[in-house]
Amino acid sequence: MIRPNAHGFGLEVVVNGRALPIIEHDGKLYVAAPWDTDFKLRFTTPYGGRYEAVASVDGLDIITGKTASKDAGGYVVTGSAEIPGFRLNNSEVAAFHFGDRADSYAAQLDKPKNIGVLAVVFYSERPYIRTLRSITKGGCMGGGLEGNTRGGGATRGGVGHDMGTEFGQRQEHKVNTTTFQRHSQLATIVIEYASREKLIEAGIIRDTPLGNVNPFPADNEPGCKPPKKWRGK
Repeated sequence: MIRPNAHGFGLEVVVNGRALPIIEHDGKLYVAAPWDTDFKLRFTTPYGGRYEAVASVDGLDIITGKTASKDAGGYVVTGSAEIPGFRLNNSEVAAFHFGDRADSYAAQLDKPKNIGVLAVVFYSERPYIRTLRSITKGGCMGGGLEGNTRGGGATRGGVGHDMGTEFGQRQEHKVNTTTFQRHSQLATIVIEYASREKLIEAGIIRDTPLGNVNPFPADNEPGCKPPKKWRGK
């Protein structure tokens, strides 16, 4: 499996404990997202240091629910970490859930422009000098998801990114605040996602058969015929 990686920094989309395969096409990275499924973001960093990961889902900050910015607060990661959802508080998240674009959290907030995009920016830590940075900033805003959908754009069978990330079920996921001062930006990884059908339609996945095959072409031939120069006895 290909994993986007830049100097030891990586981003994976994890479903049921396994990372989705990455598809590289025209210099971009894609995953075929399964419908109606929870997922996690897995950050990986070089071992032996602390790094800050600032992530966005559909153009939204995963900690505050606001429009994503590289200047926003992030998660401090050592080695690897899995984030299962939009943060509600220091103990809970609303699960990331692949669903229809019109039902996505970004569409409900009337911010549909960047639906279908996952991204993370990694920062190094400034040596010896650290200041307090909260990684919660109040958490994401829940509620308001019933009723009419605003700005949903394309849905199943439409054009462009047909899927989005919904504000899913409440889950326990505890974090603590810590001290961290950024030194420099080290890596940025961007992954786009859509349904397999949409990626085939866009030519990103080639769903062509390899040709007709017969696994049992001669059922009645007894024994295995030794190949030439066989050294068996």
